[in-house]
Amino acid sequence: MSSAADARVRLASADRLGRRRKLAAGAFGLALVGLLGAAAWYVSAARAEQASRDELARAEIQLAEARDRLALRGKQRALGDALGALAREAESRGLAPQFWSERRITLNEMRYDRPTANDVVVSTANGRGRVFDTEAFELSVFDPNESLFQLPAGEGQPLRVTLRGNAMFSTREVD
Repeated sequence: MSSAADARVRLASADRLGRRRKLAAGAFGLALVGLLGAAAWYVSAARAEQASRDELARAEIQLAEARDRLALRGKQRALGDALGALAREAESRGLAPQFWSERRITLNEMRYDRPTANDVVVSTANGRGRVFDTEAFELSVFDPNESLFQLPAGEGQPLRVTLRGNAMFSTREVD
């Protein structure tokens, strides 16, 4: 009997061992499924986090651009206010464009005696109520032996005057 009893004990032990192996295999299978589920959840969460970071980066760029546009609009508004104040000040002082008249002046190699040439040159000086915007100016002598800066003995030769530009005249009293 001892061999039958030993066989039963061994058989019982083999059954228990088989059940334990099935139980261990089932636990291992559940643990493996849980681990795979956790890995899938982690990958999904990592992708979602990266998408959130990308969206945050885009939002930060848009915010910076919006702040730049807002700052630019503020500067444009300040510039517009300053231009308006400048225009009002110019108008109050009679310097606005509507208070000025413009004439084009062109003298090409005109012959003038020295006193008349002097008057022409002096008339181009800027002063109260007038401004001359010179494009070209030339004053020269006809005779190479004469000096432009020294009066000649006697009558003297005339001067050659070339003058081009715009003369602007105030149409009202300037302060």
